[in-house]
Amino acid sequence: MKAKYLLYAMALVVLPSMMVSCGDDGADIDDNPTEKPGDNPSKPDLEPANEEWAPEKQQQYLEDVALEMNRKVRVDDFRNYVDLANYVNERYIEDSEWDNVEDWAEDILDRLMGDIVNIKTEDDGWRKYIYNCYKSTILASNFNGQWTARNGKWNYTEANDLQFIFNNQKGEQCVLKLATSGKVAKVHLFDVDDWTRDEWDERPTEYYDRTQYTIGVPEKIEVTLTENGTTLISNTIAIDLASLSGEEFDLSKSRFSFASTTRFNNGYTIKTENVKYSATSVSAKATVQKNNETLVTVTFSSDLKNIPAKTLTDWYDMDDDEIEDALTNSNAQSGIFALDFLGKVQVKGTIKDLHGLIDDMDDADDNQENEAAYKRAIGRANTRYEAFVYYNGGNFKQAWLSLEPFKDYEWSTGGQTYVEWGAEPIINFANGASYSFEEYFTEDAFKDLIDAFEDQEDTAEDMWD
Repeated sequence: MKAKYLLYAMALVVLPSMMVSCGDDGADIDDNPTEKPGDNPSKPDLEPANEEWAPEKQQQYLEDVALEMNRKVRVDDFRNYVDLANYVNERYIEDSEWDNVEDWAEDILDRLMGDIVNIKTEDDGWRKYIYNCYKSTILASNFNGQWTARNGKWNYTEANDLQFIFNNQKGEQCVLKLATSGKVAKVHLFDVDDWTRDEWDERPTEYYDRTQYTIGVPEKIEVTLTENGTTLISNTIAIDLASLSGEEFDLSKSRFSFASTTRFNNGYTIKTENVKYSATSVSAKATVQKNNETLVTVTFSSDLKNIPAKTLTDWYDMDDDEIEDALTNSNAQSGIFALDFLGKVQVKGTIKDLHGLIDDMDDADDNQENEAAYKRAIGRANTRYEAFVYYNGGNFKQAWLSLEPFKDYEWSTGGQTYVEWGAEPIINFANGASYSFEEYFTEDAFKDLIDAFEDQEDTAEDMWD
């Protein structure tokens, strides 16, 4: 799918949220919202919008919610992190000597490669290829040690975990620490071939070193950054790999689940949970909180069909055409997504046929100068998805999104006029009105929001200068 159409597809989900942010706890996308009408436990004081709101009222409400989000999420909340990052970049990245750290890591990787596992020969009838095969299993436990910044260099001390110790701009000690725990699942990622030499006997022979890279994935990964004994950031990741075929992750058979929680000491928490994959379904949920208040929630789930029997190594070795061929019969169907902002604005929708949607957009792209064919393709694409806007957990579909063809470019040559067609996202309302995003989200209607965002932008530029 061309980049322009990828942006259109993203717009179906993302652009409504540009005026606010995200969140929903479930994904029942029919005439009933996930929550019961009138029941919004996160915001019990809100009156659910169960009746039609005029486009002008929605315009004002979207700006009000976006302004509320802007008041809650302040760029200046992250000033301490940015100041530290700027100092670390200047003092320890640009002005410190990293050669010994790089040598340490390279020595470990060299030792992990070990001896030749076996020798493989391939023959195409004209040329022979001989591979000396090695196996490199990379485990987090191989990279233990404490590195302390001192006098422009990183100094090594043996340890049972991995730490980088340095001082901030105030001279206070900071520690970046990585620790792992639990069962380790070994997963073969890819093979790398390095040419070594050519020989000519009866016919040409090429010699390669082939390294099979396998990574050990622990059940739990913890990363923390402390400053003067205070934890600035902590990130905990839980990973569960299931049904591996030996050390191979086969997309048609294997499963995994993933969860991550990142906490900042300024009150923000980012959670990713229920991230699950199998050959028949995929799902994910993400939330952003501040001081235990949920600001944004995003959920997604979909059924999968005809996932090919390919390992990670297969995908690594395939070119674009081979990937496209492998996914010819694959599809994501009955996809459900939901976004919620402060419990006040919800965007909910379905993707009925992802493969069909991509095919339709490709068809439109191939017929940009054929008005009838282009409009037919966009019309089909509009049947592949639904995206509705609700307010305050209500059950009335206040607005919905679609794509609309328009004359993108027109020119004349040799007495003949030519037109190139494009498509843009449209927001539609229950009273029959419809607007392009440019027409609806105008500078006049959202002046206060634009001013507020510009103030935040000025703060961000000042922080990073």
